Amino acid sequence: GMEMARGSSERTRPEAWRVRSLGAAGRPRAACAGAMSNNVPATQDDERLARQLQEMEMAQAGRPSTSPPVVHGVAVMGPAGQAVPVTIGATTPGSIAVVMEPELPSEERRVLVYRCSMKCFAGIDAFSTVLNTISVLMAAKSANEGQGSQEEGKRTAIFGYEGALPRADAGGYTIIAVTGLVFLLGPICGFLGATKLNRGLVLVYLGFCIMKAVFEVTVAVLSPQLWLILVAAIQVWVAKIVYTFWRALGSVPPERLRELQSPAATYGQQRIVYW
Repeated sequence: GMEMARGSSERTRPEAWRVRSLGAAGRPRAACAGAMSNNVPATQDDERLARQLQEMEMAQAGRPSTSPPVVHGVAVMGPAGQAVPVTIGATTPGSIAVVMEPELPSEERRVLVYRCSMKCFAGIDAFSTVLNTISVLMAAKSANEGQGSQEEGKRTAIFGYEGALPRADAGGYTIIAVTGLVFLLGPICGFLGATKLNRGLVLVYLGFCIMKAVFEVTVAVLSPQLWLILVAAIQVWVAKIVYTFWRALGSVPPERLRELQSPAATYGQQRIVYW
């Protein structure tokens, strides 16, 4: 009897192991899916931690910006010819993207803007100075040769400087021409000062602009003609622009002015903008 019981137990033992192995390998799929779903919160926590670490690194790389987020957009053609605003480069809702954006202080932007204006005004000022000198020399030549009446002499000149001298005095016109030619040094200093961002050269040009404005206003008073009045008004306005540029140069440190002479410096410092 004991041998029969032992034989039956040996026959049933492989079947028991077979049932155990099938039970371990044949678990329901729902239990496996539940185990996989438990890993989703852990993945989200890892993503949130990585995003926070990235934000901390970006904050340490540069100063944090308090300005509102900037989104770049463009208008595209929609149905029926209507423009539809489309955001380009924006991230999906709920995510954060870091964008590096150039930033310049207001004083440096003013210097760069007035720098280009100063160059243009200096060139126009030099051209008008030479043209005024030629006009006065033509009037002096007309007065020296004694051609025609006083009205014909006025038509000979370009800017009508005959009104400044009632009599046909060639020496007086020559003095006015030489005096006007001296003002050519001012635009040269102004152009060099705007190119090199040199406050001293700009100050020299400012002094010449003030003297030339007084000169043009005096000529406009002695010879009340429309063109001379316009030239005097423009010269006063140019003097004001030069003064504003000179003040802007004083608000920027000298070492920063040397950096702004490079074209690459116009991009300025980078600030971090979050989308």
